[in-house]
Amino acid sequence: MNIRTLKKIINEKISFLIEDVYVWQLMNDDKMEKGEEIIDKAIDLFDELIEKVNAGKKAENKKEYFRGIHRSLDEQLGKLKAMME
Repeated sequence: MNIRTLKKIINEKISFLIEDVYVWQLMNDDKMEKGEEIIDKAIDLFDELIEKVNAGKKAENKKEYFRGIHRSLDEQLGKLKAMME
């Protein structure tokens, strides 16, 4: 997986989560504040992961380093989605 592809995956997955949160907020008027919290955390996650991807250019084992970022993305998205329950 190259850097460009990983950045695209991060962007798409976080964008899909944010869209899901907006729909969830529309269906649950009492969840607006919680939805905003999830969106803020998703944006922070995006920034954090992109920073890690950019730092990975200097990693010794780039393949494993980027796989770790991808796993972290999926794990963190799962936690954010769980907040919508």
